[in-house]
Amino acid sequence: KTTSMKSLKVIISLIAIAVITVLTVVLVVTSYNVAYSAIEKAYLNQVTNFNREIERNLVDFYETEIKHASFFAKYPPVIEATRAGRYNEIRPLLANFFKEKGIYEQIFVSTPELNSRIMVSADGKADGIRWGEIPVYVENARAALKGNIHVSDIGKSPATGLTVLLITVPIMADGKVAGILGLPV
Repeated sequence: KTTSMKSLKVIISLIAIAVITVLTVVLVVTSYNVAYSAIEKAYLNQVTNFNREIERNLVDFYETEIKHASFFAKYPPVIEATRAGRYNEIRPLLANFFKEKGIYEQIFVSTPELNSRIMVSADGKADGIRWGEIPVYVENARAALKGNIHVSDIGKSPATGLTVLLITVPIMADGKVAGILGLPV
């Protein structure tokens, strides 16, 4: 009987050890999965919030730049100089803003046509360049001629070769497009 009791104790002990081991493994695996899922969810939430913040900042940035371009396009001295073809009168205004902001590749006023020609630029380096038929900027010229603001896709500047995004605003005089103000960022 003693040997059978010892064997029974050994069997019960082995079963208890096996059950404890299985429960421990199940507990560890479950805890790991729950913790991993919680960390992953928190990480994805942080990345999503970060992306939303970046998107909000970009939208704010572009809205601000569109307002800057619209201001110049509606500014009476710019309208009058563009209508009269006295483009050099507005160069100091463009140059001052260009230098103060320091984020633009250029600021320019160009002719109201599809293959628009830059008549005056902030630093003079883009004067005379035709940009309206450059594929990435075609829609800018078309939109401006219809009296609309347009933001291009990213493309290379014909003046510097830098990668820019072009914001264009029509300069309206007497209900007609007298010129196109360009703000390449």
